[in-house]
Amino acid sequence: MGIIKRILKITLTVMLTITIVFLLTYLSIVLPFSPYYINWEEPVPIYDKNRPIYIVEEVLIREYLENKIIFMQYDNIPEQLINAFIAAEDNRFFKHRGFDIKGILRALTVNVKKRDIVQGGSTISQQLARNLFLNHEQTVQRKLLELVIAIELERRFTKEEILEMYLNQIYFGNGNYGIERAALKYFNTSTPNLTLEQGAMLAAIIKAPNLYNPIVNPQLAIEQQQIVLRQMTVMGFISEEVLTATD
Repeated sequence: MGIIKRILKITLTVMLTITIVFLLTYLSIVLPFSPYYINWEEPVPIYDKNRPIYIVEEVLIREYLENKIIFMQYDNIPEQLINAFIAAEDNRFFKHRGFDIKGILRALTVNVKKRDIVQGGSTISQQLARNLFLNHEQTVQRKLLELVIAIELERRFTKEEILEMYLNQIYFGNGNYGIERAALKYFNTSTPNLTLEQGAMLAAIIKAPNLYNPIVNPQLAIEQQQIVLRQMTVMGFISEEVLTATD
């Protein structure tokens, strides 16, 4: 039985990989980037105004972000805060190149069992692509564009740059975009001063900012925070002793 399951899993992985490659190739021909006015420059930090990258209606990404955030450089973001977001959103972030076949298969399996879309399988890179360039429409075209842009982001930027962009634009509820505004709003402190528990709480919020809002639903937020902390333990970011101390 175990052998059959492994063969089935390998077969599904190969079929899914072939399908994604085919769809991405087709999309690159039929739906080029031009409808979205994306002007890809050389691989430089996305916040450099001298080498702009454009999004819909030719709005500079930097200007788009600066209207909403207090920018926080990657080097000033605590390592355990970054680990919390990786554990919560994309535990294979440093292993994939934009999309994660294992994550897609896992989400597909869960959704089939639940008979509902309860997991999306989107990587951090895909989320960044969607939030900066696209919208949240549940269409095949939008999802494929998200994959293409995520792969291009991975090609042009380092993992650290992608995480920096992601953490500076993600929505945390209550009108707060970016990690620094969220830190100030919920904990009255700056990002470099966030504790492990506070970082896990912020990583928990973004799953559903309205539902896991610690101001409106503190108990639900704490429960989700503990899920993030347990996942950090599974991934080896924190020890069992540290996890116990956070209860």
